Amino acid sequence: MSSRLFIMVLAVALASVAAVVFVGMEQDRGGAHSALFPDLNMEAVNSVAAIEVRAGGGQVSLARNDDNLWQVVDKDNHPADTARIRSLLLALSEAQKVERKTAQPAQYAQLGVADTDAESGAGVLVQWSNAQRQWGLILGNPSRQLSEGQFARIEGEAASWLINRRLSPDADPQSWLDKRIVHIEPAELHRIAVEHKDGKPLEVVRDKRGEPLKMAVMPEGGELKDPGILNRLAATVDYLDFREVYPRKDDFALPDTAIRAVFTTFDGLEIVVQAYRVGESLYAVIGAQHNEEVMEQSGAAQDKRAEVRDRAASLAAHLSRWYYRLQDSLYEPLEATPESLIKQ
Repeated sequence: MSSRLFIMVLAVALASVAAVVFVGMEQDRGGAHSALFPDLNMEAVNSVAAIEVRAGGGQVSLARNDDNLWQVVDKDNHPADTARIRSLLLALSEAQKVERKTAQPAQYAQLGVADTDAESGAGVLVQWSNAQRQWGLILGNPSRQLSEGQFARIEGEAASWLINRRLSPDADPQSWLDKRIVHIEPAELHRIAVEHKDGKPLEVVRDKRGEPLKMAVMPEGGELKDPGILNRLAATVDYLDFREVYPRKDDFALPDTAIRAVFTTFDGLEIVVQAYRVGESLYAVIGAQHNEEVMEQSGAAQDKRAEVRDRAASLAAHLSRWYYRLQDSLYEPLEATPESLIKQ
């Protein structure tokens, strides 16, 4: 090759490289290091009223009800985990474009940002909306070059991006449920009464705050086999969560073998747990009520008593719609009887 021809080829090659670099610079200036959703400010985040997640044939819909509370639509509008929803929306609002990637549909699968119905490389589609507009994002594979990065593509746009957030919203409705049923501090329990179909009822009391729990009736010289059993019984309503939740239909009926346990606080709030086993699994119906006699004994002011009545009514209204599968480990303290607790 002559020196003249070599110089010409080199010049063409350099020009091509310069053009690619120039386009890359234009792309960077046009979007990289900017907000993924510039209009998703805090006001917009707070006004989001619906979210949908789709992936791998699964789908979950989340929506605010008339009281502005988040619910899982696919789970009979059971209350949703608002902290998880908030975390997702904040991450979306804070996400920034780091580097522009392919805009060729044939290459989407390599980044995992293909449409959710694609045969391969399908991403997770997240859509959310308020009264004014809807947003959508297809989340793809995590990035190897950026530890907290992920590939993503704004729904309806060709270009894909490396973003500075790694998001993994689940399309399983179960994962979005608020699994907390009730939380009563064990130290606030004044009395626990447990009734069984077979066996004597068990009553556990704490006369004053700060005192230990004890059996209401203990034979002279009697001693508990396991001193910790009463505390484990009280812990039943301490951060009581469910494993599964089901709507309580009109034809729902408790089996005859159900154990009924009433947990009464010093303020007069009562949580009623009616538990039963199906195979090795523990199920329960939970209720709430107030005890006027205990409220009177507490000497609380009328406004405090009104708060207890309101809380009991609110809990009862919610809990009456559901029955639950609980942690199997809760059954042991619930099935205790006086005969089983006292050393013979």
